[in-house]
Amino acid sequence: MAENMANRYNYVMGIRDENAPNHWREVPENYKFAERKTVLVFPGSAAHSAQAANGMCKIVEEMLPEEIRKNVDICSLYFPG
Repeated sequence: MAENMANRYNYVMGIRDENAPNHWREVPENYKFAERKTVLVFPGSAAHSAQAANGMCKIVEEMLPEEIRKNVDICSLYFPG
């Protein structure tokens, strides 16, 4: 279903990851959202690149207290041009 939605609305979902290049990577097909708390950022038309989506994630990450931040995954969408 997620693949159909991605094709229909032309978006990519990514996750903030300190170990990935630029601290952001695409969410893999087998990502298990139920295993950890997840913050999903909907940037609207403001994010047309992975870098912009990562920036939105970083803003949210900086707003969270450290205790919460280390126990959640922060994901966002972006809409490739």
